[in-house]
Amino acid sequence: MSRTPSQDVIFSTSQAGNYSITAKAYRNNIIIAASQIIVSVSSTTQRNISVILRPDSLTNKVNTPIKFTTTLNGITASAIKSVSWDFGDGSNSVGNDLSISKIYLTSGPKVITQKIILNDNTELITMTTV
Repeated sequence: MSRTPSQDVIFSTSQAGNYSITAKAYRNNIIIAASQIIVSVSSTTQRNISVILRPDSLTNKVNTPIKFTTTLNGITASAIKSVSWDFGDGSNSVGNDLSISKIYLTSGPKVITQKIILNDNTELITMTTV
C-alpha cells in the first residue's frame, strides 16, 4: 500500500469565524486536483475551538474508500454530543465518528459537510471537496 504524501499547513487566528483554505495539487504546472476546506473557529466562554476535516485523497475514485479524519483543537471528543456527515452524493451518517470512510459509486467532485454538535449545543460545521 502506498502512502499519500501530505503537507501540514498551520493556520492561526484569534478571531472566531469560518475560514476557507484551498489546497491544489500540480503536475507539470497544471492543476490536477483541488480541495477546499472550511475551518470553523468558534469562541465560546474563554475557549477557542477549531476543527479541521481532512480527506486522505484529493480526488474520489469510484469504488475506492476515502477516509475523512477530523482534528480537534481546544476541545476533546467527550465534549461532543453528535457528529453528522453529508457526503455530497445523497448519503448521510449520524453518530459520534470523527473519522469515517466513504466509497463513492460515481465520479466527479463531491462537497462533504461535517456538523459537530457539542454538549453545550454549539454547532461546528466544516466542509471539504473531493
